[in-house]
Amino acid sequence: MNYNKKELTMRKIIIDNKMEGLTDTEALQYVQAVIQDGRISNDGKQYCYLTVFKHKDTSIAVGTFLNKESDRFLIVEDFPLSNNGDIDNE
Repeated sequence: MNYNKKELTMRKIIIDNKMEGLTDTEALQYVQAVIQDGRISNDGKQYCYLTVFKHKDTSIAVGTFLNKESDRFLIVEDFPLSNNGDIDNE
């Protein structure tokens, strides 16, 4: 069989979890959700620049960065949420 070299090139996925208390499994689930939405930023070259999810009593932000041969996902705590799910400004 003849394969195109580009077809065989594997991209790396880097997950940088900066959120204390977020398990690897939870981090993977949030990254999976971003990946499932597809490459919708940077003219279709990159996953969504920033996606925010509600997580327990806070929200988390998943930022993406396009490297030469990898996609990097940075997970950070975003804003604490009040009891009704709104951003707590206190």
